[in-house]
Amino acid sequence: SGCMGRSWSTNAAFSRSSGKFRARSLRQYIAALSSSTLPSASAGAPVAAAVGLTVTVDLAENVIAASAPDDAVFIYAKAVSGPPMPLAAKRITVKDLPVTFTLSDADAMMPQLTLSSQPQVIVGARVTKSGQAIAQSGDYVAESEPVSNTGEVALTIADQIP
Repeated sequence: SGCMGRSWSTNAAFSRSSGKFRARSLRQYIAALSSSTLPSASAGAPVAAAVGLTVTVDLAENVIAASAPDDAVFIYAKAVSGPPMPLAAKRITVKDLPVTFTLSDADAMMPQLTLSSQPQVIVGARVTKSGQAIAQSGDYVAESEPVSNTGEVALTIADQIP
């Protein structure tokens, strides 16, 4: 039956000239279904779709006192070493805090730099009155130690950038 499934996906993928993207998506979908419904033959091999980092962000009292409800909050995961650009990021506002959510490849800044490409990441959160993505003097920030890209992190934003 494995051969028949493979033959079907190949035929379906190339029977129409409507584009390789749909064919690739179909093959990825079939592969994902197969890996999730069959016992895993390769235990320990992470499935990219399963990568998600649970992040909880809150504010320290000093930051609550210094912040306005509409101040921007950037929450990001970046590589432990390598480019400083975030692998994944979300932008919310102070009034959304405290919050818990999942950062994943769906939050990638660039398709070639993804959370799933880095087994260890640093997670950060920053409150900024300017609304700018680049950290500035006066912003409040918190960053984690390196953590697994499938782990959980709780950050309390407390430190002000001089």
